[in-house]
Amino acid sequence: MTYAVFDRPFGLLAVHRAMRLVLAAGRVTEPEPLREDEYDRPADCPPVTG
Repeated sequence: MTYAVFDRPFGLLAVHRAMRLVLAAGRVTEPEPLREDEYDRPADCPPVTG
């Protein structure tokens, strides 16, 4: 299983590759920090560092 942390601004595109059609686009400019006490971390998930 892979986990990712999005702690800085980012953009995203969902693209249908065969048709080269953009299905959705978005941008997050000010992501909210994750509050560890509000998140039920799976047992096999490594701790967040940084």
